[in-house]
Amino acid sequence: MNLTHAQISELLLNIANSENGTNLLMQMTLDAFMKSERHLHQLEHPGDSANGYRTRKARGFGKEMVLKVPRTRNGTFYPVLLNVLRNEDEEHRKLIFSLYRRGLTTEQVSDVYEEIYGKEYSKQQISYLMKDSREEVS
Repeated sequence: MNLTHAQISELLLNIANSENGTNLLMQMTLDAFMKSERHLHQLEHPGDSANGYRTRKARGFGKEMVLKVPRTRNGTFYPVLLNVLRNEDEEHRKLIFSLYRRGLTTEQVSDVYEEIYGKEYSKQQISYLMKDSREEVS
């Protein structure tokens, strides 16, 4: 099926305007990029064949997404995009630790994080992150 540019644009606009549509488009794009990355990897490593997918949760626009991360039989492929997502998770931890270190309570840190990222952390989760961060710094 060949669609015109206008038809594709209209379809994407309809998806984007639907509930959770922006996250769906982002998820589809990231999945496609990682699949393309694996294809390039296979061209460079002809003996390493595709071996399905594993799932990984990531943050979208205020909601969680489940990405399909491609695998290879030899396990030598790791998508560059996952490093970007991992760095983003690390930046979130740094923000939480910085707010807490500046004197905000765990409840205040949780409120700020929810306001900015749309994800709620309980006071207990913030406390755990603080403990975990302190151990990493030590």
